[in-house]
Amino acid sequence: MYDRSSPMCMLCDKNVPEYPYHLLFDCDAFDTIRVCQWNNVLNTIPDAMRQDIEHMKSNKKTEFIMSGMHCNYVDEWNEIYQVMIDFCYAIYRERRDLP
Repeated sequence: MYDRSSPMCMLCDKNVPEYPYHLLFDCDAFDTIRVCQWNNVLNTIPDAMRQDIEHMKSNKKTEFIMSGMHCNYVDEWNEIYQVMIDFCYAIYRERRDLP
């Protein structure tokens, strides 16, 4: 059973908390799905945004993605919002299915 009080990620055995940024970008257990889903994000966002986000640390990338959920909705960005949501949801779904 997963112990939520443990600071160690029970999925990849790194001695780090299972924070959202760890799960989305650093946890080895999600490498396969992360590559596919994150490439969808990078291929959809504008080039300038991609250049900025590629240099961000994991926690900043997570803040960037989550901040998009609090901004005013813009129809032209529908595809960008959707791939970011799909990325987060794919990791969530994968995590939910692991012991």
